[in-house]
Amino acid sequence: MIVVLALFGLFESALFPEYELTEETYNPARLAREQVRFACAGTQKFGLADLRACAGYIQYGHAGLALHSFGNQYYREQRAGFGFGFPAGRVISAGLEATLLNGRISQRPPLWGYTLKAGCRLDLGRGGLDIWLNNINRPVFVSGDRLPLSAACRVEYAADRRLTVYAAAMGQEDDPPFVRFGLMMDPAPMVRIQAGVVTDPTLVEYGIRLETGRLRCLYAGSLHPQLGLTHCFGLSCLPR
Repeated sequence: MIVVLALFGLFESALFPEYELTEETYNPARLAREQVRFACAGTQKFGLADLRACAGYIQYGHAGLALHSFGNQYYREQRAGFGFGFPAGRVISAGLEATLLNGRISQRPPLWGYTLKAGCRLDLGRGGLDIWLNNINRPVFVSGDRLPLSAACRVEYAADRRLTVYAAAMGQEDDPPFVRFGLMMDPAPMVRIQAGVVTDPTLVEYGIRLETGRLRCLYAGSLHPQLGLTHCFGLSCLPR
C-alpha cells in the first residue's frame, strides 16, 4: 500500500501516454479522424501485482469512450471519459473530453469528481504536432487539494517510408517538465517497432505492434534502473 501511494498520486497514473505505441488515445483531437475502433490493454508496473491497470477504448465516428482502472483492494482509481473530435481547418483538428473520476481508499468514503481535457493537432504532410491539456478545471479532491493542470506537446516526423522520429515535452504545474524521444520503424508492412527514452525518471522504453488484417496486437515495455520492468499487452480492432 505504501509503495502504491508513494509512486502514484491520486488520479495521476494516467495523465500522459504510457508508451508511444499507445499514445493516440490521449489527445482528443485525434478523434477528428473518423473511424470505428475497439481497443483494450493491461499493464503491470515493475512486476508488482498492486500496480496493475487495465483500459478499454471505443471510437465510433468522431466520438470516443475511454475506461481505465488502476490499483488493488486497498486503493483503486477508475475513470470513464467521453471525447469528441472535429476538423478545425485544412490541417488543424481539435477535441474535447470530459472524464468521470472515482477513487476508493480502504475504509474511507469513495471520492467522486470530473476533469476536462482539450487538445489540438496539426497534420503537416510528413509530420504532425499534438498539444493537449489535462485537468483544465483543476478538480478538487482530499480536503481541498486540486489535481494539477498538466500539458503535453508532441512532434513527429516521417524521415522516410519506414522510419518516424518523435519527441515530446510533458509536465504539470509547479514541476519541471520531462521529455521523451525515440523512433518508430516499420521493417515490414505489418510490423512496427519502437524504441525510446523517457526522463524523470530515466526509463528505456520499447515496443512492437503486429497487424493482421484489421487486428493489431501490441506489446510495450520499459526498464527502470532500480525498479525493473513494466509490461503492457494490448489488442485493437478496426471493424471497417
